Amino acid sequence: MRNPILDDIAKLMTDAAGVAQGMRKEVEVATTGLLERWLAEQNIPTGEEVAALRESVRLADEEREALAARVAALEAALAVKQAEESAEESPTEESPQEAPQEPSGAHAEPSSGEGDATHQVAPSGQETSTDSDREDGNQGA
Repeated sequence: MRNPILDDIAKLMTDAAGVAQGMRKEVEVATTGLLERWLAEQNIPTGEEVAALRESVRLADEEREALAARVAALEAALAVKQAEESAEESPTEESPQEAPQEPSGAHAEPSSGEGDATHQVAPSGQETSTDSDREDGNQGA
């Protein structure tokens, strides 16, 4: 035998639980919508936007490293070129030494002083200007 009062109380409890569950879903939907609107207003990026930004930063970092290596290589090449040019512009000054000995039997003309000889042959076989030519501005041609 069933007690009608207990049946009514059970029915009220079931209905109350259904109402509570419905209210929970409504509050959940309302809160989610409110939170989504608030986040949209705050310009907070999505996970996809963050991933795309990370990829862009990674690519930019790789490009920066490649450019830094290229700049270092170009600076090294420029330093070598400048060193070569400065070596060509200011050759090592030879200390005044005796003229190279000519093989026996060759006739050496005596030098009368400054400016007689316009070029000397360096031990490497290249022709160089004398000190007096450099002073006059007559670089070896």
